[in-house]
Amino acid sequence: MPRSRGTWGIAPDALREAKDTLGIRLPVAIRNTSSLESHTILGLYSFDPDARVHLIQIDPRLSRRHANRILWHELAHAAQGERLKRRQVVGLGGYDERRPPLISSPSFRRYWKEPYEREARGVERRYARHVDIAVRIK
Repeated sequence: MPRSRGTWGIAPDALREAKDTLGIRLPVAIRNTSSLESHTILGLYSFDPDARVHLIQIDPRLSRRHANRILWHELAHAAQGERLKRRQVVGLGGYDERRPPLISSPSFRRYWKEPYEREARGVERRYARHVDIAVRIK
């Protein structure tokens, strides 16, 4: 379980910049939640079709730097959903968020090789170093 390494929050201007960079048009709601069932899930993307909003859940115990990487990763899934006209991208690779695989399991390794996850990790690597969506709160 990740330990808290400091308090961080969302920089609205950086979030707008990230949405513009990735071509996300619909609203994004980010919720801190430590109720994610598995310590292998540090962030989770979903889409609320009734409200037409992308939802990102993130573990607040993450360090600011790790949270920033997770936010970029989950925003990549939101962009994928809009680009593909399919709002819910998570699960396209056969990953069931209600029963996450163990991090060392073959199914988890297969999940990380899925094209949608590979693309999201690429977005994370490319942008998280340059734009801080998660900022330290003093």
